[in-house]
Amino acid sequence: MPPSSPKASWTLTLKARVWLLGLIVLLSVAAVLGLHLEATQARLTQHHRLLDLLGQTRHLSLAVHELQRERGLSTRYLMHPEDALLTQLRAQQAATDLALAAPGASVPPPTTPLQPLEERRRHVLTRRVSAQEVLTDYGERIAPMLDVLDELSLAAGSHPLHRGMVAHSHLVRAKEGLGRLRGLIAALPSDPTRSALWLESLGDARGRLRWHLDRFVVFSGPGDVELARTVSDGEELRRALRLLSTLALDGSAANDGQTARQRHEVLTVAIDALRTHELQSLAALQARAEADRARTLWRAGLETLGLLLVAGALAHLALSSLQRLLKALEGALRGVQRVVRARKHSPAPVAPLPRDETKVLAQSYGALLDLVDQLAQTATLDALTGALNRHGFSELAPAELAQARRHERALSLIMMDLDHFKQVNDTYGHATGDVVLQTVATVVKRNLREADVFARWGGEEFVILAPDTSAPDAERLAERLRLLLRRDHGAGVPHFTVSFGVTELTSEDDLDSLFARADGALYEAKQTGRDRVVRR
Repeated sequence: MPPSSPKASWTLTLKARVWLLGLIVLLSVAAVLGLHLEATQARLTQHHRLLDLLGQTRHLSLAVHELQRERGLSTRYLMHPEDALLTQLRAQQAATDLALAAPGASVPPPTTPLQPLEERRRHVLTRRVSAQEVLTDYGERIAPMLDVLDELSLAAGSHPLHRGMVAHSHLVRAKEGLGRLRGLIAALPSDPTRSALWLESLGDARGRLRWHLDRFVVFSGPGDVELARTVSDGEELRRALRLLSTLALDGSAANDGQTARQRHEVLTVAIDALRTHELQSLAALQARAEADRARTLWRAGLETLGLLLVAGALAHLALSSLQRLLKALEGALRGVQRVVRARKHSPAPVAPLPRDETKVLAQSYGALLDLVDQLAQTATLDALTGALNRHGFSELAPAELAQARRHERALSLIMMDLDHFKQVNDTYGHATGDVVLQTVATVVKRNLREADVFARWGGEEFVILAPDTSAPDAERLAERLRLLLRRDHGAGVPHFTVSFGVTELTSEDDLDSLFARADGALYEAKQTGRDRVVRR
């Protein structure tokens, strides 16, 4: 019968797998680059968003300031109608209109229905409205604008300059409080008698002013705290606060024209001082935002260039390595084929050669890798107990010490030694002694965390390195192990006890001093009766 044809099947050759591995490396590098570009774009978007918020904040702050000035001049004009004040008021109304017309500075709808601003102005100019009504009206127009300023500062919550925007919002509100106080004082009647309601309004406005000034200092950035304190404790504000205290305490102070102008001047100077720092804080925030964006662009460019260089180097290394590997495999296959051809011409019978030589090489390579893993484990594990040996422990311990120092975490070392182990060997034999050692290792490993490092240090001595564990906790662990180990462990395991020495890593320790102190504690446990835990 003719030989049956081999069953057709699709197999992925080793050569194809090698090229597939190279493709995976290139795709991984491309994915890393894509993620980096996406993260960079997100950071730039955040910076652009902040700059837009700062622009809106600047326009809105200007509109609030101009409305505050118009309110102060309006209440003053109603109380003291002078031609000079009328000229200033008309000029201020034009400045207010210009500020309100700026992009992002439109006045949000007030919480309560108000007369149109132009109609309210006509009533002021014709003096058909009281100063108190004007004070209330402008306050209700400004209130929703201040709420928008708060919302703008909250919208920057994920940006490092968020606190600076919150500080600016408190500064604007502090200035508004001072403006309301100026209006209250301007609306004070000539009658020296102070009403309880007026005094209550004055005290409430003073309290809110002081609170917003304090919040302004708290939220100012580390580099601005001293400047913020200078503004909040400046001479202009101190004079204004002294004036307010005097008015609150002295119920008989007159409110004639000259006195009103002096008070108005004191409060206006304080408001102008706050406005100056308001502009400075906004300019500083914008400068920092621009600098952050520039640094982000520069850093993103360097990172992208670095990633491209690394990607190019990795691609070159991967492709060149794959090419060399493929050449080596092809050389090996050619050698196998030469051997087969030579054996075909020899009188000895020729063993059938597998159809897929690359599959044979792949299987051999996998077996070689398994052998390497087994040898690595054999080099670091104790053959009897399955715990780490001294070599394996010495490879892991320095890294644990370095990590504990870097992150300022606790690290404890426990040394344990079987009591009178020589007597166990002499009485029951070395095979039973081996069972005892295996029992110790089994009990200890069952009661340790994955992060703990457990090793047979030599003979009947073991060590435990416990990360994130203080000396008291390590002592409790050792005591629990001591009680578990002294129990009856069943047939074939004689009764035995273990002594423990416990210590914790200090800032002056290295591995040798840590071991020396733990060994000293273990020696003390042995000398004071064994079967106990001693901590140093």
